[in-house]
Amino acid sequence: MKNYSVKNKNYCVNNEKYCVNKLIYCVNNFGFDIQPFGCAQLASPQGSLNFVNPYPDLCNLQGNAQETELFYYHPDHLGSTGMVTDNSSIISQGFLYAPFGEIISEYTPGWETDRIPKYAFNAKELDEENGMYYYSARYYAPPTFISRDPMFEKYPSISPYTYCANNPMKYVDPSGEELNPIFDLTGNFLGTDNKGIQGEAIIMDKKDFKQGMSNKEAMQKGTTRSNLPMVINPSILDKIDNQVASFPSRPDWDGQLTLEEANDWYRNGQGNPLFVDASKIDLSPVQKSDFSKVGDSFYKNFAFTTNTETGLVYGNIKLTLMNDKGDIKLGGTGGFLDKYNFDYKKGVTNIPRNIATWIGEQRAGKGTIYNIFTYGIGKVK
Repeated sequence: MKNYSVKNKNYCVNNEKYCVNKLIYCVNNFGFDIQPFGCAQLASPQGSLNFVNPYPDLCNLQGNAQETELFYYHPDHLGSTGMVTDNSSIISQGFLYAPFGEIISEYTPGWETDRIPKYAFNAKELDEENGMYYYSARYYAPPTFISRDPMFEKYPSISPYTYCANNPMKYVDPSGEELNPIFDLTGNFLGTDNKGIQGEAIIMDKKDFKQGMSNKEAMQKGTTRSNLPMVINPSILDKIDNQVASFPSRPDWDGQLTLEEANDWYRNGQGNPLFVDASKIDLSPVQKSDFSKVGDSFYKNFAFTTNTETGLVYGNIKLTLMNDKGDIKLGGTGGFLDKYNFDYKKGVTNIPRNIATWIGEQRAGKGTIYNIFTYGIGKVK
């Protein structure tokens, strides 16, 4: 038996059975649905479908009967659709690709017409009118993208139009850029993994989300917007796409936050949270020697240091020494870093703080309090 682990879906295939351990796609004239499922056991590649259905409402699109037209997608190690089988294990469609995704041969072309879009190379939707694949951030016309990589400045030695650094047998490019912003199943923006806000959307159950979670864990718990285009209804997908399209105009798009940006978001951000990269926050004058041991934590009010940039934006930050290399975890539970507000403290000892708060409030103007969350790791010397 050969096992694949592709795009958060585990498939096992041999000559006797096909198993789809997590998802079943089903289609009828009323739309799309996708449900979790145990494992559909086929007696043989040409046998009949035999399984015990633990989900009585599996693909129940009409609400009064179980959908009988089920299709199983069988990918290769890159996630590309090799073949599609129906619930009688008959091959409905098949593809043979060139290394960069051109379709060399297709079994029953047009089978998906009036059923579903054609999901082929990397399980991306193929626009048959122009021969290009939709990769969310840009379109791919094998063997190159038709527009430059939004992250091209990070890879100056590689052409911004190149697909997977010219190594399509080993790598995949899920979105045409990087991954990171995370949404729940109803299209609400939850936050980011440990890489930030830029990139294609990752969709997951809200209960599985943790702010700043590793990208690896995020991909295990969720799936990218383009890999499961049928997972939720079109209106929710539009909701996600519209939010992602607006992200480049956010002040936290680059992972940094200036005082002017923080104040503008206070006035116009409607209380929505921001997400900043801990590695881009200047933590001076804090040093490793300020911690008694690895794991030690304390709060540092940067407003009373020479580091006015960090002090004016974040003020008091919780710092935790993670190792003897000077890696620092910023904030507390759930990646929470700071609440951007202008609160006043009682007591004579807080007079200097309250004066600074008043000055900051006058500069910011009227606005709405919002939370600031962090991802990544800070650094001290």
